[in-house]
Amino acid sequence: MYRGGLIWVLSGVVLLASASARADESDIARQLAGVFLRSMEHHGYDYGAMDPKRGAVACVDWDAIDQDFLDDGIFEALGFSFSVGRDEMALQIATQGCENMARHHKLKTCACMPIMIDETPLIEVPPATAERLR
Repeated sequence: MYRGGLIWVLSGVVLLASASARADESDIARQLAGVFLRSMEHHGYDYGAMDPKRGAVACVDWDAIDQDFLDDGIFEALGFSFSVGRDEMALQIATQGCENMARHHKLKTCACMPIMIDETPLIEVPPATAERLR
């Protein structure tokens, strides 16, 4: 009986830790969406005012993501689209814009990644980045 109770308690701890990690990763994803919006404003665009089916892509360097970046940074290369019929097409157009901007700025340490569709964050935060930001 005692052994079974210990396994149940340990399982509960593992489940809580896993849920906490997912919460941290989704919080970071929301913060990265905020960085994208700040980056758009920096370049004179209002993403929220654009017609829906909006795609947002940014050149992300996971090694450079820290709390200062999340609080005040901007993406050096990004792409966006709006008034597009399908999610896949919105992201494809936004990715092309991001890749063109990254080439123009000769960025080598980042990769263009989907940040969000409309207001919904899509970016998957690597566990190592989430752990480093805890």
